Amino acid sequence: SNPTITMDGNVVIDALLYKYPTCLLLSSPNGSITITSAGDNLDIQSFEDPNDLGLSDYKKESSSQIYGCLGALRLIKSWHLIVITETEVLGTLDNHAIFLVTKTSLISIPPNPALTIEESKTEAIHLQNLSQFLDSSGFYFCLDYDLTRPYQSQHLKLKTSPILWEQVDPRFYWNKNASKPFLDSHQMNWILPVVDGYISITKAHIRGRSFDYILISRRGCLRTGARYHTRGADPQGNVANFVETEQIVIAKNEYDRTSISSFLQTRGSVPLLWSQTGKTFKPPPVIDDFLISPTAFKNHIDNQLQLYQKQVLVSLVDQKGNEQELGEVYETQHHLYDQTMGEKRSKFVAFDFHDVCRGNHYENLSQLLAKVKKDLDEHGYFSTVDSESQPQTLQKGGFRTNCIDCLDRTNVVQNLFASYNLQKQLKELEILSEKERIESFPDFEINIFKNAWVQNADTMSLRYTGTGALKTEFTKTGKQSLRGNMADGVNSAKRFYNKNVRDSRRQDGVDLFLGKFSLVKFEPQHANPKCCTEVTKPNKQKPIILEINPTTKTLSQYNLYNFKRFSYQLGQLKLLSRRRNTNSSSSILQINLDSGITKQFVFPNPFETDRFIYLLSRLKSLEPPAHLLNYEKKSVLCKSGSAFRLLETSSPHRANRFNIKKFRDNSESTTSMAANIGSIADSPQAQMNHSRVQGSRVSVRDQTYTTSTTTTTTTTTTTTTSTISSLSSTSNPSTKPFVENLSVFLATWNMDSCYPRESMMSWIVQDKDLYVITIQNCSYQTPPPHSLSCMGHCLYSIQLHLGPSYRLLATMSREKSTLIILIRSDLVFRVSNIEKAFLIGPDPYSWRTKKIKDRLLIFGNRTPHKDDTNRAPNNVVGTAIIFNYNDTSLCFAHATNIKEQGLKLEEFDIWNQFEYVFVLGQTTVIHHDGRFVELLDGILCRLMPSFHISTIEHYDTQNKIKGKFVPLCLSFLLESTVLDHALLGDNAPAIVITLDNIQISDTADLPYDICLRVHAPFLHSDVSTILKRREPSWRETKIYPYIAAVDYLKQKCISVELTAKGSIEDELLGSGNIFLGGSFSPNAETFNCRLMLDGQLTKVMTGKIQSVEYNNGQKLPILNKSIADQCLFSDSPTQKPRS
Repeated sequence: SNPTITMDGNVVIDALLYKYPTCLLLSSPNGSITITSAGDNLDIQSFEDPNDLGLSDYKKESSSQIYGCLGALRLIKSWHLIVITETEVLGTLDNHAIFLVTKTSLISIPPNPALTIEESKTEAIHLQNLSQFLDSSGFYFCLDYDLTRPYQSQHLKLKTSPILWEQVDPRFYWNKNASKPFLDSHQMNWILPVVDGYISITKAHIRGRSFDYILISRRGCLRTGARYHTRGADPQGNVANFVETEQIVIAKNEYDRTSISSFLQTRGSVPLLWSQTGKTFKPPPVIDDFLISPTAFKNHIDNQLQLYQKQVLVSLVDQKGNEQELGEVYETQHHLYDQTMGEKRSKFVAFDFHDVCRGNHYENLSQLLAKVKKDLDEHGYFSTVDSESQPQTLQKGGFRTNCIDCLDRTNVVQNLFASYNLQKQLKELEILSEKERIESFPDFEINIFKNAWVQNADTMSLRYTGTGALKTEFTKTGKQSLRGNMADGVNSAKRFYNKNVRDSRRQDGVDLFLGKFSLVKFEPQHANPKCCTEVTKPNKQKPIILEINPTTKTLSQYNLYNFKRFSYQLGQLKLLSRRRNTNSSSSILQINLDSGITKQFVFPNPFETDRFIYLLSRLKSLEPPAHLLNYEKKSVLCKSGSAFRLLETSSPHRANRFNIKKFRDNSESTTSMAANIGSIADSPQAQMNHSRVQGSRVSVRDQTYTTSTTTTTTTTTTTTTSTISSLSSTSNPSTKPFVENLSVFLATWNMDSCYPRESMMSWIVQDKDLYVITIQNCSYQTPPPHSLSCMGHCLYSIQLHLGPSYRLLATMSREKSTLIILIRSDLVFRVSNIEKAFLIGPDPYSWRTKKIKDRLLIFGNRTPHKDDTNRAPNNVVGTAIIFNYNDTSLCFAHATNIKEQGLKLEEFDIWNQFEYVFVLGQTTVIHHDGRFVELLDGILCRLMPSFHISTIEHYDTQNKIKGKFVPLCLSFLLESTVLDHALLGDNAPAIVITLDNIQISDTADLPYDICLRVHAPFLHSDVSTILKRREPSWRETKIYPYIAAVDYLKQKCISVELTAKGSIEDELLGSGNIFLGGSFSPNAETFNCRLMLDGQLTKVMTGKIQSVEYNNGQKLPILNKSIADQCLFSDSPTQKPRS
């Protein structure tokens, strides 16, 4: 039953395996080898005479028959050979035998090293995971036919090599990683490529005419795994659950010539960077990164067009509810892609499967078929007579179908397309007449065709979810009964159980086989402690070690609990994020753009984080990043050209969280790994209680307003407000040190339900850096062929008008209004810490709310649900988007329903936390609050001291749009601070900030102690000090910034929080900022800080502040670049940095 077939380099699939204490011996007529474990490698040698091996003195431990080798994998210390022990011949495809692997075995390779009890237990777990993966997989192979490529490619001789393993498509070459030891040893005839998926070969008969019906599904291996562990695409465009399905019909004609036809279609996850995590039954899908998603989409579609020519993208996701956002972003990206490509080579078809077929009305699928029937006919299928003749027809395009899982709905629709094409294939082969249909032959239709598709659906579902597919009863019988619905319910419950219990181990088995990680025990005695950091997971005792190798320029992550090691070349680490946590710890989020793997590590303080990041940049021979300082919540460091830049990354709460402590071995303490180049803390925000207009710059420092009158240009109109008589449009941009200008376009538009034609978008001025646009009363009928909501279509129109040079930064919608922010593509690396929050009105009972996380809709008109915000929806009065540009924090808010004063921003302090605050929309009540400057009717701003906006232009849109409401637009330049990395050189000075004689109003009679917390991004760590009850003032408090750039610090503030130490829980009394601009004078400066709580003044803090600079670190040594280099590249002891 297992004939020896040797083709393409004499691939061995029939051999005897003998196990000796010192080696494995594999003997076959086509070559014999010995395999010996040699530490990190395998020693594989060929031999001709067994007597030359010297094995006569050893007793043979076992012998067995094998039918091929899948490869070899190293576990913790031992190697294991993966061999095929049972196979089954499924049949032949055009005279090529197709084999199914029915059983595999893992055989340890001698000599077996000694393992500790802990190592043995851990290795047993990984062996079990690997065995379960191998048992649940369906591997197929053929020796003289490339199963990884469709028949059309085979026929056209699109081969790159005559050797089978060299010509296979790497997307479907599952044992490529396991075959590496044989490839490295030049044992080519033992390399047997296998594919995972489903293959059915069935003899069929219609009216006495026999033919072969063959169905082949090839599962991709570049991005694969368990259902909720692998979603969306990676930045390279590889998508999860990618499957290529081919339908082949082979028949003999009346002249005894073989006629062959095939039809190919694909499925795959939505090609965006998104995830779906949580313990609930069906977590909502969330787009993780808007900035990288267009790149992932383009790479994927480019690859589809190159491989399959024209494409019809059929999206079956829901157009309402949780799936709406993902579907609309997908459609928007396709339309924008089509506009940039010029030639239309792809078509997008949105079909809400659940809505159209609600109530088991699957006959409504005819509506989808009617939409794509023309494309099915134009794309056609491949056909030829005899395998060596010229093809009669070629398939000129493909269909790519997806739902959320790419399983159940996708199975039904792919079966529909296959049935339509099979009808034409059988007619061309003259098996059916022109008037006959396959439904007239139930033996073939039900028992062969539909049964094959049901088995295919179950197989794809088992691989991805661990259960059979849903809706298979309809696929087989054409209807869905109560029994079928109950079976679907059982499978859904099993999927929920697998998601929360089994899928993690299933993912480990897949990743181990594919080489996504290796199993290595960390040996402290062999490691360089200067390049190691110890990491422990929360509630776990086993740590993780991060080790950087300066010689090989690799980063290794060792898990001491399960011995998993992830290794990356530093050139592959495109992204790193930085995050400040509430407990003063700091973290990075590293993203590998090649694999899409994301990892998060939490350091005990910001200083440790920056040392680690600096080490990575130094090893890549790059200067320290210039924009590395500022990130309160989340940001990304990535390579751009010859330097690192910043890029926002979403949802770090979905990554693994760790606590990190310093690694120490028995001989030497861990020394610092990098220079101090930044810290993470809540962005400083000066108290903005007064305002001033000075020339063309709006600043906030004095209580009275002063104005100056200037002329306007031809592009502006003379606009007078209550606070600004006229603002110049031609003032010079700022040239202050550490300041970079950003041109901003602000607009608010009440659409009054009008349709935004392309000509109506001309009011959006081109060539600005940042666009902030609020849309209100967006309610109109979206024109065909779009299936977008009106808000989604409006956003698409804006993106189309601005062109491909701009990327969507973030959007936030509420009811019929949305806040949209776009940024120029070459500036996205300077953006970090994107957050979204609701503006909330006065509510003394529930103002402490949860931040929006997974359920926030980017598009659509859903009112915030009480589960999202833990409050009544009528307490929401607007939306806000918060982010950092360089080292400057900005808040853009859209007010929609403000009726009284007391404006708050959930989990953020809108009055103290941001260096720029802009509010658009309904701003009358806020304007009367007296702490904002009105730039235009409906546009307010609030700035911290030392920050300005300039070159203000007001645009007349009356001639652009004729209607009841016209957009209100203006543009300006704002200043963003950025620290030059050159200031972190060898002779960087040290600075000490001293606070003294601190007194707080109205605290003398308080019955509890008071805690003062001082924090800022440029401090080594937060500083907290306690004022005991009835003490008159705080004693001297010293603060140590490690960004020792005086001109930079003069533009910054330190943030203070006052907390009452109650008997049950601490109570926040107020927060504010102390401006550092005048603290560098020879004598201490008196400060007066107003502490606010929910926008209301609660306390006043007074005292003295002085900043003193110490050159060359004489009084306060800090870690600088030269010390970091010594830690990395020399063995001499260095001074431990202050922490």
